[in-house]
Amino acid sequence: MVCQRREEESMPSVIQLDSNMQGNFTYEEERIRFVPLEEPGIRVSGLLGYEEDRSFDRLTGKYREILKGVNPNLVALGRETAGGQISFRSNTTSLWLRVELENPPELYHMTACGQCGFDCYVGRDRRDLLFLGVTRFDITEKAYQCEVLSPDTMAAFCAGRQEGAGEGPVNEFLINFPLYCHVRRVELGIDRDAFLEPPSPYEREGSLVLYGTSITQGACASRPGLCYAGILARKLNLETYNFGFSGNGLGEPEVADLLAEIKNPLLFMLDYAANAMVHGCLEPTLEPFIRRIRKSHPHVPVVAVSRIPDVFAALDPKKGEAFDRQFRFHRDVAAKLKKELGEVYFIDGRELFPKDCWELTVDALHPTDVGFSSMADRMLAEIREILDRNIC
Repeated sequence: MVCQRREEESMPSVIQLDSNMQGNFTYEEERIRFVPLEEPGIRVSGLLGYEEDRSFDRLTGKYREILKGVNPNLVALGRETAGGQISFRSNTTSLWLRVELENPPELYHMTACGQCGFDCYVGRDRRDLLFLGVTRFDITEKAYQCEVLSPDTMAAFCAGRQEGAGEGPVNEFLINFPLYCHVRRVELGIDRDAFLEPPSPYEREGSLVLYGTSITQGACASRPGLCYAGILARKLNLETYNFGFSGNGLGEPEVADLLAEIKNPLLFMLDYAANAMVHGCLEPTLEPFIRRIRKSHPHVPVVAVSRIPDVFAALDPKKGEAFDRQFRFHRDVAAKLKKELGEVYFIDGRELFPKDCWELTVDALHPTDVGFSSMADRMLAEIREILDRNIC
């Protein structure tokens, strides 16, 4: 027994056996320089706190104070950086991030990268973005520094795009913030002789404003760019604010006021039914919530999204009837307000997954990456049509 125990203790770990499983948190900095996100050419979007006082917060100071007395959970969740993005153009041949978090990963059903990591997309412009890299970090630590894109990766990307030589091509970079943690500090590492310039403009001026639950926030995407909000932001090429509040999408009127204060909104998407149904507050809040937004934005489209399929509702007839009743209510309110107010739309959440949806969640509730892809693909055409109609 002693010999067996010693043999087990001497067995190598998977990190030692497979280099692809290793982190990339080296601290060599000879060929790179780190710059703060305030550096000219870098755009940070999707975080109201950053716009106000350079804090990585989804809420402004005003609403941190207001919501503290309404639902303090919203203040805590508002510190999590879902929807935040870093964008720029550069000729750099590598990319690093130096990050300080409030806490290391702690969720059992999310990857460390989805909860506390960043991912990066690169392209010639914002309509040609390809996922290329992700932070690989020590998940026991609250601070990390790592290479996200190596020179080899960038060389292969540029060769595949048949870019010319010379001083190196200028590429578009898009970095997504973590979904489920607060970021205290982040710096960008690029080649010492590389330059930064502003990113390409969005498809339209204005923003997509999402409000909802843990699913809206991004649970349980394996990396930040794969939640449905991130996919929509990328494919629509729009500035996007993600106000998914995990377990706390409850339709408070003060949250409607928060959304209504977003400058130049293009579309509001309300996807909070899953939380509101559990707490019995969908029926009393949905119509007042939409009307409250409408006071400030009488012509901006509002899209109400009902709950995605619930595997338990499919198994339990009583839960299934409650689910169908809430769906009918959601649909009918949207139809009523569309007739009265105009530009109110309804997306049937049951149609966002295929009928055979049993393998599209992590825990019978939160989508996998495949589930999020299905949701985004089925929303995309309708949102584009609404936007085009509204712009024209």
